[in-house]
Amino acid sequence: MPELVVEPLFVGPQYQTQVWASREAQAKLEEYVRTKADVGVRYANSADHYARAGFAHYEGKDRPIRHKHEWGIYAIEPAKTLFRLYGFYSTANKTEFIIPSATLKRGNKMRAADKAEAEYASTIKTSGAWKKKES
Repeated sequence: MPELVVEPLFVGPQYQTQVWASREAQAKLEEYVRTKADVGVRYANSADHYARAGFAHYEGKDRPIRHKHEWGIYAIEPAKTLFRLYGFYSTANKTEFIIPSATLKRGNKMRAADKAEAEYASTIKTSGAWKKKES
């Protein structure tokens, strides 16, 4: 498996959790923001807010950052949206988060395409097949 290159999404001294994402995940987020107007902008603003405060503060069963035990990854899923960014912490102190994949679900249940995105993120985590592209 070739290494996945991740680029800065929310990176800088203002962020408690530095977030790096694949180009594909960033493109899906940009598409969501562009096509879903208010909901998409709220999603992006929420993800930025979580990164500034630290993702660990927003983790939990009924919280916007949820651990997906079956894959060993996390989903960023604020209320009232079906868009998901899938990723994992690359550091034990949870200061760096890597996002290999994203999906826009069509309903509350996971379709095969949604599961494939989660499984891909899990595979990248398990294999360690990723690297940061420093700008």
